[in-house]
Parts: sequence; structure tokens; C-alpha cells
Amino acid sequence: MIQVQLSFKITTGKESKIVHIFYVSDWKEFDLPIGPKSIIELYKGVSEIAEDKTILIQNSKGVDLRVFMFVYFCCILEKMTTDGTSSNPMEIIKMVRERCQGGNISFSEYSFLITSLITYFFENGFLVDKSDERIKLRSDFDDFMYEVRHIEDDVDKNLVPLIKFIKSTDSGKLLDMVKESRDVQKIRDKELIAEKCRDPLPF
Repeated sequence: MIQVQLSFKITTGKESKIVHIFYVSDWKEFDLPIGPKSIIELYKGVSEIAEDKTILIQNSKGVDLRVFMFVYFCCILEKMTTDGTSSNPMEIIKMVRERCQGGNISFSEYSFLITSLITYFFENGFLVDKSDERIKLRSDFDDFMYEVRHIEDDVDKNLVPLIKFIKSTDSGKLLDMVKESRDVQKIRDKELIAEKCRDPLPF
């Protein structure tokens, strides 16, 4: 995953602070990172700079799958390695989703997430490989990613983004999109609507 780190010094009056920006350029929409190593290295780079400070994650498409995937990876990893109050990734994903709209992930996205976490745990001594399980995991993951990313050579290039979207979507994710689309810009407070619509426009 290609990432560029930029650092800026911002001064307001007599106070200054350094702002660090990580720019990830090759994580395409409706796609997964190249492999677990990509998201692991991004996490290491960001956490080394941020330490215990809050970080802001965003992209040009707003809060989309890529943002949620990175948030899930960070939250699950840190919850399991430092907090120790939860060992169920789904519980942690649920906690994140309860705090913001969206965030539904498909089977393939969840599989990538778990494989990346297991890879990190192996690399950092949280898991010990006693029977070549790590090699088998990598082999199975490579086969899985080939199936996820494979698009026939004769497909019209204009259809490739659509096919990638379809391949990354399952029934649960699709139903969640339908639910979210019904709630976009919906105001549920009837008193607020009455207040906003009471006075005529000033022209």
C-alpha cells in the first residue's frame, strides 16, 4: 500500500503544533488492500506517530468501507492486545457501528480483516505457530484473494468498477445500504420540522 507521510507546522498566535498526514493512494474503492502487510504497516506508521492521541480518518468519498476497515482493524487489535475485555471481533465491530452510521462489511471484507489480525498476532508473538498453520493460512488466503479479485480478461473495462462492487457485496451489506438510503437526510423530530417551516421565506 503506497503511503506518503506529510508533516506540517501550524501556528496560531504563540501556539504551534505539528500535524502529520498519511496519504494512502492505491487502496481503491470497492476493493481490499493488496494484502495483510499493507494494513499492518499503515497501522504501525500511524500508531507510532499518534501514540495515545486521537486521529482523524477520512477520504474523498466520505466515510466509506476503507475508513471502516482501518477503524475496525485498529479497534479490534488494540482492544485485544491492550484492553483484554473482549476477544470477539464482532462485538467490537458492533460497538463501532452503534456510534456511527454505516460500516456494514461483507464476508470477504471480514475474512481479510481477520486474516490481517492473525498475521499481526503471529508477527508480534501473540500467536505461536507449532504446526505450520501460518503457512496454510497464507496459502488459503492467497487462493481466497484470487477468487475475490479475479475478473475475466474479456470484460469491458467500463464494467470493471461495477463488477468489483458486486463482488464485494453480499445480501447483508445490500440490505444495509437500502436501510441507510431510506434514512438519508431524514429529520425525525416533528417539532423541529414545524419550527423550521413555520415562518415564510424573507423574500
